[in-house]
Amino acid sequence: MTNAAPAENAENAGNAGTAAIAEIWQEVLGVPVTEDDDFFALGGQSLAAMEVVAAVRRRLGITVRVRVLLEHPVLADFTARLAELGQSDGTR
Repeated sequence: MTNAAPAENAENAGNAGTAAIAEIWQEVLGVPVTEDDDFFALGGQSLAAMEVVAAVRRRLGITVRVRVLLEHPVLADFTARLAELGQSDGTR
């Protein structure tokens, strides 16, 4: 039972991260966002991607290259990749 609490905390942290990044996407794109949405299908383009990356760095303290958003344009995939990068050097 002691293993459930850390897993639950990690899941909650992941959910909070997804919510924070969804909020950034919504602000940049001006549309509602769900975790299954594709950044480009919502109207995102390279300038908006740069705005998202800057906001992620400013608000969440995560340095990520625009390429990561270009390669992982679905919100759930992007946040999962950010979580992976957070466990490594965070600048890929």
